[in-house]
Amino acid sequence: MQPNPDTIRFLRQLTADGSLTDDEVWSLGNYLNDNHAARESWPGNLLFDILRVIFADSALDPRELQALAYYLRAIELQCAVADDEPAGATPEPAAEAFFETSDCRIPTIHAELDVAEKGALRKQAHVDLDKQQCNCSEWTFKRKFLPEGSPGRACKHMVQALHSPGVSVQIPALEAQPKLAQILRHHSELGRGLDADANWKLVRADGAEFVVAWGETGFVHVFTDNEMGGLERYSYNLESERWAFGQRPPNADLIQRYIVQSRDYSA
Repeated sequence: MQPNPDTIRFLRQLTADGSLTDDEVWSLGNYLNDNHAARESWPGNLLFDILRVIFADSALDPRELQALAYYLRAIELQCAVADDEPAGATPEPAAEAFFETSDCRIPTIHAELDVAEKGALRKQAHVDLDKQQCNCSEWTFKRKFLPEGSPGRACKHMVQALHSPGVSVQIPALEAQPKLAQILRHHSELGRGLDADANWKLVRADGAEFVVAWGETGFVHVFTDNEMGGLERYSYNLESERWAFGQRPPNADLIQRYIVQSRDYSA
């Protein structure tokens, strides 16, 4: 059974580590509702039936989220099995690559504002860009304890705030971090927060540029340009040494070499 490549790409952008939020579940439901080809092909046909059961009572509970995450994990593993390259295979380079790295950091801005959520309820969240705080539950329970300056502190409301009129023009610090600015803009368009990872690095080597982010999930998230030149998020499983959903980015060998050579992800 051949997977629908658009659905796999959507799932890969949605999650790589099996964790899900309510917003991500609703986003998956909207994607399948709006895409007939996706829900008539694997794995969308499987997920569509599961979501119909979950949405039957118009509410999500932790057990339903856990069950859906289990199915997504099984889909991810099945795609990985179909990958034709052995796990952990990293070709030896002709010459040792030199990796230039720098920290990615969210700048502080003396501004506070209320950000309206997308959707019918139009709930608001209060964002303090100076303290890099938000009063939404997702920030309070998932991002509050991440280091100041870490892009992982940026929930969807903070991302939207950074791109609101009158604020984005005040961020000259991002001019020195164009890849991070690109990631923020991309997530603003998607209406999503950044991965809640504590550590973010910009890496340059052999003419390539990419951002890696990691926390405590066992995955390294990689942001780099895809084959069409657009920004895309890929994920590498540290334990099994393979790319999530069997999907490799351009310059995968170089990126994987950096990940393997920089195995201390505890900092």
